Amino acid sequence: DYDAMGSSTKFVQCPEGELQKRKEVVHTVSLHEMDVINSRAQGFLALFAGDTGEIKPEIREQIDQKVSEWREEGKADIVPGVLFIDEVHM
Repeated sequence: DYDAMGSSTKFVQCPEGELQKRKEVVHTVSLHEMDVINSRAQGFLALFAGDTGEIKPEIREQIDQKVSEWREEGKADIVPGVLFIDEVHM
């Protein structure tokens, strides 16, 4: 017979219970979406309502502080972009 275990082999108990998995979830959220969610009473559902109106300076400041906090903690990154306005009617 072939013995696959050497003299230094140690046995450990098999753990019991459910396996716990950790999964990292990444969401891409724009500053505009955060503004709309925080400026309306409906919260997240405000994204689907359309008319966003003006964003109050207090809301804008709170969101800026939160984004800065997330950047310092490594939870968020700023992705630069370009805003292109096709037509403007005044």
